[in-house]
Amino acid sequence: WYQRRVHGDCAVGKLARRFGPIGTLLRGVRGNMDPTWDNVYQNYNGVAGQGVDYLISDKGFVSTTDDISVATGGTFGGNILMMMDASIPDISKGFLRSGAPVRKFSQYPEEAEILLPSNAILCPSPIHNRHPLHVKGKEEYEFIIMYPWDFKKNVPLLLNQSQFNEMMETTRRWVAEQEAKIQEETKRLEEERRKAQLLQQIATHIRLNSVNEEEERLSIIDEQQDEFDQLIKAYRSK
Repeated sequence: WYQRRVHGDCAVGKLARRFGPIGTLLRGVRGNMDPTWDNVYQNYNGVAGQGVDYLISDKGFVSTTDDISVATGGTFGGNILMMMDASIPDISKGFLRSGAPVRKFSQYPEEAEILLPSNAILCPSPIHNRHPLHVKGKEEYEFIIMYPWDFKKNVPLLLNQSQFNEMMETTRRWVAEQEAKIQEETKRLEEERRKAQLLQQIATHIRLNSVNEEEERLSIIDEQQDEFDQLIKAYRSK
């Protein structure tokens, strides 16, 4: 069984690498999230300084889809909608970040199934990097996919607990650095937007002043024209 699972993970991982980033994966779930975990999720702002208890993993393959109607339908839908970001390119820290589209090989192609290898890790997305779909009646949870992978041998990376913890710590630091860069870039873009708004306000003010000056100039011309007309009228009456 173990060898079959490893071979299956190899096939799924290689197919995922071939297709690369494929967007957002969806999975409907029935039930309720653990309240303690849910509290961590609702306030999760990055991996720095947090433990691994908030990660979700499954020993078996994880079936997902990119079809919202499948993920929320009567067969596979539930009160929970899990959204997994598979749009991020694979990173050099030893993790695969996508899934394998198996629609062509499936007995049910209408399910648009995208398969994740066994023991794929789902890391909650930070609160500032979430993009909810606001599907009515659904509790939505967003994740980033991580799956240990040996990119040189192109096979799953088999780790003991110590090696796994070390890899997770390295990845946490890397993700924290990326989140810091994202926040810094967000601040820079916000400052650029603020400057653009200020320049627009200045330009609008200048245009208004120009319009007011032009109206004042035309008003003076009208007054001068009236005075001139009155002089002509007076001259002709003599």
